[in-house]
Amino acid sequence: MDGEWEKISQDSLRLMQVFESTTGVRSKDILEEGDTVVYLVDKGRLGKAIGKGAHRLKKLEELLKRKVKIVEFDEKEAFIRSLFKPFMLTSVDLRDETRGIVAYISVDPKDKGKAIGEKGKNLHIAKKLLKKYYQIENVVVV
Repeated sequence: MDGEWEKISQDSLRLMQVFESTTGVRSKDILEEGDTVVYLVDKGRLGKAIGKGAHRLKKLEELLKRKVKIVEFDEKEAFIRSLFKPFMLTSVDLRDETRGIVAYISVDPKDKGKAIGEKGKNLHIAKKLLKKYYQIENVVVV
């Protein structure tokens, strides 16, 4: 971001307020991707945000009438793993290549399609957030 303030739309601010009033947790960031809203929370706040039996997550989805994903911000590798939950990554390999840092992640072959998401949505979300926070240029599921 190089010192520039990123503008947050009024809709995003409203979504963040709904999140905080529903979960009691402040969101660090928000990403809207199609019918999904992704909230980023500080490390250690994920459990509270989701709630026992995921009741807060379900309430948010009802209120917003959209799919909601809550991701815990963490150091690089843990953040990558959090982005792809509930799928277990068998490995995360960060390589500095000519076009920048690329994250190669491995997941159980039976989960590969679901991890990537319909029309690559999960992969697209991961790429956007990893580029913003860790300057990772690409994510490849192997």
